[in-house]
Amino acid sequence: MPAEAVAKRFGPPQFGDRRLIVIVARDILDVHEGERVCGAGKPPDAPKMADMSCDSMTNLPQARTHPPDISCRLCGGPARFVFEKALLGKHCVSFFVCADCGSMQTEEPYWLTEAYSDTTLSIDPGAAQRVLDCVALTHSVMKLFGCRTSLDYGGGSGLLCRLLRDIGHDAYWYDGYTAPGYATGFESSPQKYHDIVTSFEVVEHFSNPRTDWDALFAARPKVLLIMTWLYQGENADWWYIAPEEGQHIFFYSREAIALIGRRYGYVPLICTGFILFSRETPTSWQSFFLTRVLTPRFISWWRLAVLSRRTDAPQKDSQLLEERVRSAQQSRMGTE
Repeated sequence: MPAEAVAKRFGPPQFGDRRLIVIVARDILDVHEGERVCGAGKPPDAPKMADMSCDSMTNLPQARTHPPDISCRLCGGPARFVFEKALLGKHCVSFFVCADCGSMQTEEPYWLTEAYSDTTLSIDPGAAQRVLDCVALTHSVMKLFGCRTSLDYGGGSGLLCRLLRDIGHDAYWYDGYTAPGYATGFESSPQKYHDIVTSFEVVEHFSNPRTDWDALFAARPKVLLIMTWLYQGENADWWYIAPEEGQHIFFYSREAIALIGRRYGYVPLICTGFILFSRETPTSWQSFFLTRVLTPRFISWWRLAVLSRRTDAPQKDSQLLEERVRSAQQSRMGTE
């Protein structure tokens, strides 16, 4: 039924009007059975299921009430309901904003096992380009702060670790959920000291940020370098929620970043495209370089120069890994 006809029949729509919900639900579901199964015949602007409102996920009229406040998973303050969003196309999830630290978060994320078990849900075609940018960024920060060793926390395929090693850095990898891939043979632990720890597009996945950040600061590195998009009052249409994947569950505000810095005794610096935590207060030159020079535009150019560096690191790493394999083989032969 057209909106004009609905208004004429029922008067101006009111929130929670069950008659209106029934009409709208009936109109949404008035499609051929084959179209519901395979998606054929949908108009070009038909909304994706994960982007639809929670009300459109059911044809049963119901009065919805807002959930009560929850405790913020970062600071423990009261977090108030702001909106609902369909995640993974079927879970109607409540989102809350903390009155104390200003962060936005989902309700307790009961769907994470499902979200991480289906590899088809990983929609990140920009990952490779981001790694190239992160190589240039990490290389620059290591030079700026005199860092010799690095650990990529949540390093995924290990490509960042491998590329940093290729240009001469003593880089290592850690990820509690995946195999090292490119970083095979150069695994390490956040409990071991490294001058710099990097963690790109990871902290928004933390289900319990009050304690999950402990690992990043565990060994007291000189510098912690992260990437995540900060929450600044966005609504349910914010692209960074990534509803099709359902893995982004905590969104930090500027106040939250300051809180994290105070909690661990680090100085936070929010830059364009990245956030840096320094054990010591950065010098005026370091602050200027980080905030005014290391912009996304500069990094996209600078990475060409960084990645063009040629060293003998790949050959040395190859020899090291071959020696480890031979040593392991000899050990096995000696026990047989």
